[in-house]
Amino acid sequence: MLQTLARPIVAKPSGLVADPVDVALGARIRVARKLSGFSQEKLAAEIGVTFQQLQKYEKGVNRCGPSRLTAIARSCGRPIEWFYGDAETAAKDGSDAVIFTLVASDPALIRDVAALSMKHRALVKNLVAALAGQERAA
Repeated sequence: MLQTLARPIVAKPSGLVADPVDVALGARIRVARKLSGFSQEKLAAEIGVTFQQLQKYEKGVNRCGPSRLTAIARSCGRPIEWFYGDAETAAKDGSDAVIFTLVASDPALIRDVAALSMKHRALVKNLVAALAGQERAA
């Protein structure tokens, strides 16, 4: 009779949550990727991982090591410091996460606003503030 050797199945604890600092760093990786015009597949290929692994970095599920982050920064044309900023504060109050989520949702809008003159940026800022005030009042 032929016996098979199998490892016992070990389930991961279901209550594990990603560290808030890893989540903040992941959000910055995602924003850098989108602002650089990369798909997950393309950036993953550039840095030598699968797109699933990159997706885990972006969600903060897996930690991104220093050498991998350096490769991401180089590919996206960002200084390494850009990814850290004030990750501790962002992880505590969530305000940075909101900003990065907005940037990630429409990087073309951010690029277009960045291309405007300071005068026109001020007009856009006033328009957005007025619209936000109307939304809050409704």
